[in-house]
Amino acid sequence: MTEWVADKLTNRLIEYQLIDKTKREIYHYTIQVQVEKIIGMSAILILGLIFQVFFQTVLFLIFFFCIRKRSGGFHMNSFTGCFLGTIGVYVLYVVILYPVLLCFPVVNYVALIFGLSVILLIGAVNHPNMEWNEMEYRMSKRYARIIAVLETICIGILICLSADISYIFFMSYGVILSAALLALGKVIKQEVET
Repeated sequence: MTEWVADKLTNRLIEYQLIDKTKREIYHYTIQVQVEKIIGMSAILILGLIFQVFFQTVLFLIFFFCIRKRSGGFHMNSFTGCFLGTIGVYVLYVVILYPVLLCFPVVNYVALIFGLSVILLIGAVNHPNMEWNEMEYRMSKRYARIIAVLETICIGILICLSADISYIFFMSYGVILSAALLALGKVIKQEVET
């Protein structure tokens, strides 16, 4: 379905001479990726509404994607796999992990520090879909580390201000999940050399 939408939009752009037809594949791929992101984020936001954690979910997505954009990490081979995996990981957190963490908040904080440590250690994984050059790779590692530190400081400030723990935990999960996918991408060697 996403390929069909990307195909239609790309053909329209070419038809109206908004893009050069020699760059069709680049635009097609970019549009398809964006459509897939919109579908995935919309599904998670709808689930956030259903589980009554919408604003917490918005913060989770912001914290997660800010790091993920720079760190890379594990990727599924297809949109369907990515979509189902993403939904599964989100539902697992909301239904099982989050209620347990409410009983044992120290586990969340330990996982957050461990996740931050992983991001500081690895920085980024140059996935084949990204194919960063050496300079892009170094910059991505640097930015991923800076963003992870800033997000963790933000979480720390909210903890000191006794903010609602649900927001703190969902923001923490954004950092923790980014670190887990980063580590998984590194461990299974899902990367290219720069």
